[in-house]
Amino acid sequence: MIAAVYAAMERLERNGLVSSFVGDPTPERGGRAKRFFEVTPRGLRAVKQTRETLVALWTDLPQLKERRT
Repeated sequence: MIAAVYAAMERLERNGLVSSFVGDPTPERGGRAKRFFEVTPRGLRAVKQTRETLVALWTDLPQLKERRT
């Protein structure tokens, strides 16, 4: 399951939506360095655009409109 998450994060990074960097190894003997991800400005624009699109879709669905009695 973790491998699937990393595969998805690497795909997002290739598309310029996130960036990553490797941190320091953990203090435990043989501790591995952790990889950290952060959203890029391009990724943030993509998230905002996706949100706007979804809200527009939801707004136009009669089943989701509030009924006033």
